[in-house]
Amino acid sequence: MKDYTVNTAITFHTGFDDRECNRLMYEGMKEKIKNDIQTAFLNEESLNGYITSDLTLRFLDGYKVRVEYEFSCYDENEQEAEGFCNYCIKGVQSRLEELGYRMECISSKQRRWIRGSWMKWNPWYSVREKSWGNLTDRLCLVSAESR
Repeated sequence: MKDYTVNTAITFHTGFDDRECNRLMYEGMKEKIKNDIQTAFLNEESLNGYITSDLTLRFLDGYKVRVEYEFSCYDENEQEAEGFCNYCIKGVQSRLEELGYRMECISSKQRRWIRGSWMKWNPWYSVREKSWGNLTDRLCLVSAESR
């Protein structure tokens, strides 16, 4: 069992706009969008073995897709787990940006395994601005109250 589990949810904008013809085309493109996102996550070598759940994809209003999964790792503390999770997400982000998808929001809930029981350990944390460079203007941080 890994020391830290980070429940992660990432929202991507698919690149479509609100014009009428795009609404019709968008419905037909959902399977391709789903495949693009799943392929990017599954082919990211840095995530191999760390995603311990299924990838759950949900289509949201505004041509957005939300991807949810559990990321589990062995680390000394929650900051290291956060940093490693962020590093792996950046690899997926760059692959998806090449395909026209833009990361808009990320939320994470972290748990730590201690002495046989789950315990909340710094339950909601946000991505630090310095680790995302130019992404900070597009990054939406979600708090526990807004879930």
